[in-house]
Amino acid sequence: MVQGRRHWNTIDFIKGLLIILVFWGHLIVGEQRTTFLRYVIYSFHMPIFIGVSGFLFNIKKRPEEMIKYYSNRIIVPWCIAIGIYYAMNVILGIERFSAREIIHNFIFPYYHLWFVLGLLSYILFTYILCKVLKKFGGGGRKTVDFSIVILALLVSIASQWDLLAGLKSTWLGGIYTFFRVLQLNKYIFFVLGFYLRQYYENRGYIIGHKIKKVLVILLILNVIALVGLFPYRNTFLEKSLLFTLNIPLLFLVLHYGLMEHKHKCKVIEWVGVYSYPIYLYHILVKFISSFLMGEGTIGYYIIGNLGFIVLCVMIFLLKDKKYIAKYIFGSVRK
Repeated sequence: MVQGRRHWNTIDFIKGLLIILVFWGHLIVGEQRTTFLRYVIYSFHMPIFIGVSGFLFNIKKRPEEMIKYYSNRIIVPWCIAIGIYYAMNVILGIERFSAREIIHNFIFPYYHLWFVLGLLSYILFTYILCKVLKKFGGGGRKTVDFSIVILALLVSIASQWDLLAGLKSTWLGGIYTFFRVLQLNKYIFFVLGFYLRQYYENRGYIIGHKIKKVLVILLILNVIALVGLFPYRNTFLEKSLLFTLNIPLLFLVLHYGLMEHKHKCKVIEWVGVYSYPIYLYHILVKFISSFLMGEGTIGYYIIGNLGFIVLCVMIFLLKDKKYIAKYIFGSVRK
């Protein structure tokens, strides 16, 4: 059995790479369907990020420990970030200052901040499913685990193909819109990451050599399909790639990250450790770059990437300030 956090620095390395891709995905100008690099980044960066988040979810904590942890680590910094972006929009005249607008910003978060609501919902759904099915579902642990994976897959498929779109025009339209914000089409990746951690802790590896070969072949085929589809529109294949591309990719990313971890960049590991505050505030870099240089110019991309470095340096300089670390950064590990 694998003990503790022996290879957690490798997970930080993966998170570091992913948060850089998140930043580039937001910095790059153009529609996803017409900008190749943005199209490629958006095809996998959030599903894998969510899968890694599932890997890090520790269900063994007591409920009160979990509430305290996620309140301090996730919710408080998120609320402060919402307040900062909302205040910025009010000052710029984009939004009005009112109680209704404030509530709206928490239910339908600003731009990239949907991820936190989505992550919290994945955690809550998984915790409830595990506890309820283990208590009332009958069968052994494998049956319960298999049931949760199947349920997560069905929820993700229903969301990806928008099978409940008919609710939009009913009295349930508001609830439907809220669940769309949670992006439940990616829930399966959180659940897979969650179970891959348990498998890794029990077995000491993610996948065997033969399975790895199969997954590599599947990944190559899906990458070919992804590139080949770019000039064309095929909604069914595009929607299918969310699963056929990212499920084998998640297995391989965690495998290579955890099992073949000899050469890692300490800077990227550090970026991974502080990926949450970087995620919350990296959009400010995009706005400042756009304001200074004009969106899409060479100067915009130069200032944007330099701004990302400045953001990381600022976090490094402020990470030991008690209240900033606790309330703005979420008390991350040193």
